[in-house]
Amino acid sequence: MDKKSVKVNCSFCGKEIECPEDMLEGAEKHACFECFEDRENKFEGMSEEEVGKIHVDMPLEELSQKMAEDLADELVEQEFSEVWSELKDELKESSKKELAEEMF
Repeated sequence: MDKKSVKVNCSFCGKEIECPEDMLEGAEKHACFECFEDRENKFEGMSEEEVGKIHVDMPLEELSQKMAEDLADELVEQEFSEVWSELKDELKESSKKELAEEMF
């Protein structure tokens, strides 16, 4: 069963986009995919709570790519933090020569 959608305007550029009817109540703003991609500029000054209430009209092909990128970024950030916390004290005690050898 297809979800019914309605036409709304992007709150940032005015472009007409689609929004599933069931998302209308929870969304305070709407964003086209292009404005979402430029969110560093478009969402500037907004709190996380405000950003969480934005409906984004994202094409399905972009959604899977975005989810994969976000997952990879999150995993790298978590693993880097763990590796760094384990190695930083050891690296601080190393000489410059030892550090250079370790890097190469």
